[in-house]
Amino acid sequence: MQAREGLARVFENRLARGDIDENLAHEAARAVVLTNGCELHGLGLPLP
Repeated sequence: MQAREGLARVFENRLARGDIDENLAHEAARAVVLTNGCELHGLGLPLP
């Protein structure tokens, strides 16, 4: 849970600075969470 909150904070800060747009933030967060979940459960990395 802490990692998810930290990730959200990073993306919120980058959005506020204008570094990324909301769609990119959502896609990046989704990819990070999916990859971490696959690794945690020993499923291997998802296909690109």
